[in-house]
Amino acid sequence: MVDRLVARGAQGVILGCTEIELLLGPDDVDVPTFPTTALHVAAAVRSALDAGAGSVPHTIDR
Repeated sequence: MVDRLVARGAQGVILGCTEIELLLGPDDVDVPTFPTTALHVAAAVRSALDAGAGSVPHTIDR
């Protein structure tokens, strides 16, 4: 399925379900992957450790 989407112009793949992250990873495709579980965890940790106003970052540095 990813190959068909890439052939149609997809430039990345959102892994929007925890089970998908178990089946598909960055080594399986030739486009960037965005594992939402890891992104949400990173944002939550960053927010929890932030000494400021507790705002959630808009981007995640990996």
